[in-house]
Amino acid sequence: MKSIKSEKILLLGPDKTTKDLSQKLSNVGFDVLVANNTDTALKFTEVTTPSVIILDIAMQSNDGKDLLTILKSKVNLINTPLIALSENTDEDSLVYTFLHGANDFIGLPFKFKELLARINNQIKIRNIIKDLEEKNRELTKRNEILEQLAITDSLTEIYNKGYILKRLKSELLRSARYNEPLSLIMIDIDHFKRINDSLGHIAGDNTLRELSKVLVKSVRDVDIVARYGGEEFIVLCPNTSVSGAAILAERIRENVQNTAFQFGNIDIRLTVSLGLSSISPSYPAIADVDTSKLIEEADSALYKAKSSGRNKVAVHTDELGPVCIEDSQEYKHIFIDQANENDKFTRQ
Repeated sequence: MKSIKSEKILLLGPDKTTKDLSQKLSNVGFDVLVANNTDTALKFTEVTTPSVIILDIAMQSNDGKDLLTILKSKVNLINTPLIALSENTDEDSLVYTFLHGANDFIGLPFKFKELLARINNQIKIRNIIKDLEEKNRELTKRNEILEQLAITDSLTEIYNKGYILKRLKSELLRSARYNEPLSLIMIDIDHFKRINDSLGHIAGDNTLRELSKVLVKSVRDVDIVARYGGEEFIVLCPNTSVSGAAILAERIRENVQNTAFQFGNIDIRLTVSLGLSSISPSYPAIADVDTSKLIEEADSALYKAKSSGRNKVAVHTDELGPVCIEDSQEYKHIFIDQANENDKFTRQ
């Protein structure tokens, strides 16, 4: 019977056990490391991970501890099969050996062909396990990629509509549970159709991708940016009051307005209109609020921003409905000036 080529065997035991055995194992092609004392054995395990360990369990550590237990506790040896050799073949010895981590057991004295068969069998089992682990890692990685693709907008590579609606639902539940505010900003590119009509859809797609980058850079780490559809985007702002969301919306508006979106040698200038809605901990029956309410209110505010001349921020209010902040000194003070004065909204 031939050995599996190029496999490393760590042979541990007294000289009477290892001397002849190491030669026989070498003769059939194994790379054999021999240790007749615990210190040498442990040094070997620090610098190499053998394919199989063969241990005469009579071999003890210097402090009297069971070497079998020490070896199987080492992280780099967890998946290394260990074949125990022992002159004691009674039931208690077998049970003890397997309970302490041995993968196989053979009594002393033994027939070399039987030991060789057991070594090769353990190597095959180990290789099967390694292959399964590798396949599991590949499967996990593929599943992670598929999961990411399922929540990612293929054009802009930010979150998609399906994800943001699901996340909005979970954030609503979180707000209700922890008594925190939640805000949502809906964004629409002004006159986007003109870009497609004058420069073509490739230019339009490029503009959407570049705008997505500006949005991501404009928000905080805790905010979630998603493409809602077409030229519409949503920014979800957890634990953020309406005044904080208004500041963020104004920051986004200014950043977009001040950015030159390049397409070839053409600089494309954009503006966006933004509508926001919010719920506060004091909102009646916050736990009963559904996702459609915040979206409908933000959409209503967005329509107000566009109908008021575009390139503006509007907010939904319970008292007056959608209000364009720029057109109302009272609400501009409430939503922006007051928040700035109190320094309630800082970039995270």
